[in-house]
This record gives sequence, C-alpha cells and structure tokens, in this order.
Amino acid sequence: MPTRLELIEQVGPFAQALTKWGERCCVERFGEVSFARLHLLRALYVGGPQIMSGLSEQLGVTPRSVTSLVDGLEKDGMVRRKPHPTDRRATIVEFAGPAREKTEQMMQELAEHVGAIFDELSEEELTQLMSITGKLSNRLSREMAPK
Repeated sequence: MPTRLELIEQVGPFAQALTKWGERCCVERFGEVSFARLHLLRALYVGGPQIMSGLSEQLGVTPRSVTSLVDGLEKDGMVRRKPHPTDRRATIVEFAGPAREKTEQMMQELAEHVGAIFDELSEEELTQLMSITGKLSNRLSREMAPK
C-alpha cells in the first residue's frame, strides 16, 4: 500500500502537469483567452452574473487577480461590469455580447483536447477516478472551510 507521501508525490505533479497542459492548449487554441480567463468565464457560464468578490472566492484567487482578469476580458469585449442594485460597494460581472456562446465553444474544444489524456483509462477506471477525486475534493472543502 502506498504511503501518504508517495500519494502526494504522485498526485501533485500530475495535477500540475494537467494544469500546464490545459494552459498550453488554451494559449495555442484561443490566444487571447488564457486558462485563467477561461476559468473565470466558466464560472460565469455555470453560475451566471456574479459579484467580483464572489468570483475571487470561487476561483481561489485574490480580488486583485479577479480585477486584472475582468479588466482584460472587458477590454476584449467578453464581459462587462455593472453596479450591484442594492450594494454600492459591489460590482457585478456578466457576459457581454455573444461571449456566452463563445465560452461554451471554447470549453467544449478544450475539454475534448485536454480531456483526451483520459482516453488511457477504461470506463470502470474513469468512474473510479471520478468517485475518488469527488471524495478528495469534498474532504478538501471541509478542511478549508472557515472554522
């Protein structure tokens, strides 16, 4: 049975390599839309318009990083800011123009290309991997929750 350290030594580099692969594919395919930008766009795609502080928490990055990402996406016409209807301190970020459809297309293309790495696994292995990563993600969420 592998030790905890051996598991960390195996999983950590895999997660980093998968992220780097995704970033490289994103730049090669979409140029102006980095992996970090696509991550923010995906959050809007899944969750709809959101306040910037909520995006910061959801993406696990600093508010300054979200501001920088939104600035770039706004400049490219992908998102727009609007004032929150009841909280003057909050700003809502939402898709601009056809950006939602473009985001869906980019997510599908990236998932197909990057996801091909999982073609090495059988259906049973994929199901096990989903179960295992789900359990580990839930545990991490509990560990990182404010106490």
